[in-house]
Amino acid sequence: MPNLENLKKQAKLILRWHRERHYPVAAQIRELMPRFLNMSDSEILAASFKLSDAQEMVAKQRGFDSWQTLKIGLSTTSQGGKWLGVLEVRLMSCSLKREEMTVLLRCWLFLPPDRESGCAQR
Repeated sequence: MPNLENLKKQAKLILRWHRERHYPVAAQIRELMPRFLNMSDSEILAASFKLSDAQEMVAKQRGFDSWQTLKIGLSTTSQGGKWLGVLEVRLMSCSLKREEMTVLLRCWLFLPPDRESGCAQR
């Protein structure tokens, strides 16, 4: 998983491309940011777009709902937590009992594996 400094740089690059009206970034913004869904490229590039928007895009590109959850995910995986992945958890949790789903979500939240959680080291 990339480090936070590289992700910050990516967010700043997206912001710069938006400010410089770099058209290819408009399609990425439309795809990841619901408030831009029905806008043309020109409208997206003329709209207000902040660093926090770019950070949210970077987070969503990596399967996180927000920049804050991305930062939490990066810090806990560097402390030995287990990353299963957002999609894997959502698919697995659909058909499992409540107790089993809780175990998977605890793993997804990057808690270090222990005897009570049922998360196995891989």
